[in-house]
Amino acid sequence: LLSGDINFAASINPRAMKLIGGQQGFELSKTTSGNYTDLNIRLDMDPGNKADFVAGMKYLVNREQIVKSALRGLGEIGNDQAVSPANIFLNADLKPKPF
Repeated sequence: LLSGDINFAASINPRAMKLIGGQQGFELSKTTSGNYTDLNIRLDMDPGNKADFVAGMKYLVNREQIVKSALRGLGEIGNDQAVSPANIFLNADLKPKPF
């Protein structure tokens, strides 16, 4: 991209975005992808069948820190659902749980 061999690239590594964004003549466009990372809990057996355990696991994860460090700020907290803000079925009234 920087050498001029291509004019467009998708899915640029977040580590390279800062380098590319600082170059004259380049423009970065970011959009929500709909990808997500989840925590799978079996709800049919202990301890997953206890609502307090499931709620505790949700509060255990520092989602803000994960977005900041692992995703380099290029993520959004999805409120326990795999529906991205770009999706028309998103319920914007549901707010993420605080850490």
